[in-house]
Amino acid sequence: MIEILNTLENISLSEMDNVKLMNRIDTKYVMHISKLPLLLQAIEPYYRVLEIDNNRLMTYKNNYFDTADFKLYLAHHNGRVNRYKIRIREYVESQTVFTEIKFKDNKGKTRKKRTLTQKHSQEENNLFVKKHSPYYLSELENKLDIKFQRFTLVNKTKNERATIDVNLNFKKDQHECTLRKTVIVEIKQETYDSDSELIKALKVLKVNEQRISKYCIGTALINESIKKNNFKQKMMTIHKLEKN
Repeated sequence: MIEILNTLENISLSEMDNVKLMNRIDTKYVMHISKLPLLLQAIEPYYRVLEIDNNRLMTYKNNYFDTADFKLYLAHHNGRVNRYKIRIREYVESQTVFTEIKFKDNKGKTRKKRTLTQKHSQEENNLFVKKHSPYYLSELENKLDIKFQRFTLVNKTKNERATIDVNLNFKKDQHECTLRKTVIVEIKQETYDSDSELIKALKVLKVNEQRISKYCIGTALINESIKKNNFKQKMMTIHKLEKN
């Protein structure tokens, strides 16, 4: 995978400023890692890959926060619109940490707010979360830690970027699960555009759109007692990918 990834033209972090897409439509796909080289070969002429300090495959660490009774998780599980995800994300290679809030509205738009955690006091981060959600960070509990690797693609001609996540590890206390063969592709656009070269390449590979949340699926995988019936089909898909 790394060899093929290195054949793509690169883009710097500063050049990506024009495609931040903090308010966007997200389209997600789940596929087996064996299809990743074919996907990269197909889209090579149309996308650039983010490169920081000669590195294209970045490591991320997410700490997800929720209420004691998992209100944020259950809002997603129960199909509620106007729902939140709250996390602290560490970008390992750049050694930066952000407090981030994702809000999905009733029109399917994802709105993201974030602040550089290191520059603020604990109280300032607490107030930031309250400003952009119904919660204070201090009211919430760290419910799941996720570590994964990601590379980011930027379309050369369209206002579109995509993230591709591999080697996902979910952990909470003594419970842990690692996905070695599952790949999550997330395409971010200002408005949905089926003419995306990446969407068309996924269609050729018979990879269908599938709504999925790393926080929710990770929580469902390692928490035996939590409500998860609405995620059973997604969990079956992942178990099948990991077996093959």
